[in-house]
Amino acid sequence: MSLGKGAAVLLGRTSKKLLKLVRPAGGSALPGLIVSKIFPNFLAKSLSQFPNGVIAISGSAGKSTTTKLVVGILEAHGVNVFTNPSTANIEQGLTTSVIDQASLGGKISADVAVLEFDEGHGARLAPKLDFKVFTALNVVIDQVDRFDRPDDVTIMMKKMALRSDHLVVNANDESLQPVIDAFRADFPVTRFGFAPGVIEAGVLGYLAERDATGLGLTITKVDGNRLEIAGISPKPLWFRAPANGLHYTVDTAAAVATARAYLGEKFDLEKTIEALESVKPVFARSEQLVIRDQQIEFYLVQNPSSLALNIHTLPESSHLMYIVGSDVRDYSYWWSIDMAPIKQAAIVSGSKAHDAAQHLLYSDVSVDDIEPDVPAAIEKFFSLPVVETKPKVIVFSADGMRRTRRHLGLTQKDGLDA
Repeated sequence: MSLGKGAAVLLGRTSKKLLKLVRPAGGSALPGLIVSKIFPNFLAKSLSQFPNGVIAISGSAGKSTTTKLVVGILEAHGVNVFTNPSTANIEQGLTTSVIDQASLGGKISADVAVLEFDEGHGARLAPKLDFKVFTALNVVIDQVDRFDRPDDVTIMMKKMALRSDHLVVNANDESLQPVIDAFRADFPVTRFGFAPGVIEAGVLGYLAERDATGLGLTITKVDGNRLEIAGISPKPLWFRAPANGLHYTVDTAAAVATARAYLGEKFDLEKTIEALESVKPVFARSEQLVIRDQQIEFYLVQNPSSLALNIHTLPESSHLMYIVGSDVRDYSYWWSIDMAPIKQAAIVSGSKAHDAAQHLLYSDVSVDDIEPDVPAAIEKFFSLPVVETKPKVIVFSADGMRRTRRHLGLTQKDGLDA
């Protein structure tokens, strides 16, 4: 490998060690940012070294879960996979992951890279990369805090699709039809989605805007965290999603479709089913942990759609804390969601705590305490009485999740890059 790659890896690791002296808890994308500025082509060159290429997964929601499931399936098939376990999906986060896993010469020992890409960063990197498979999950129309227009996201997805040898796409999402239309005619397209009538029209917003046609993998039944898929064997088969919720059902179907597109004739149903039985949820995605001898469940919400989906899957809890931070720049566009399923919030926190509390109150949800300072709120939350048969639940936006993780000292392998 080139001297440039070795110097980049050394610079990144040195900066990360220095940063750990200041912020011991969690990882950081800062080393990746430093390396990206000094060696602007480092990431693209690093991702071009894998013998079997790159599998790219993008969309407004479900990237982290789908990526983890694909990795689990491929590893069960004996594939040596490079991925980003921190789930940071922008250029500096991906670069940090390369720095962490590469040799001092810049070499990564893996057959294929399986990576989630932020739509904007993926589109910017696409001209420098070629994808073995590109999986387009969805376009959420209410993510106005990230992108002004859904059409812009569709254009970004097109750019990534056109660098791919195989397109895997959610056929229920009509916003992705232009991506299918723009894809190269002689290249394979695998469509996945719900069969007509499986779920109530519109119940998942972007996940079920229309009946899918020409499906390669069809979700024919859903029962809790189990889904039946037709189209990959003579008879429909049942698979396990990592958690309850229709959004996890879709992510699981996307992962099966992606792994099958990559493996081709080597795709093994038994290995796939076994792998999905053992894959745990991504950090904060309906995840159960024991922290300070207390049973805690984390639910990450990043837009109105995920807020609606997650609060309808919450368990009966002893206490619930709702944290909304600076990543939600304008809380008003979350007001379309009825918060009644929460029933009661012990603490509301984050920089948008008062907005969030008002939203809850207007949904007839009682609020016991408002504490904008997240560390102080966490300490209050853990001091509340424990009920052995009921977990404590934290529902948070991405900024709230990062602050929670940092305060609790959870490491990079436990969640998003801080």
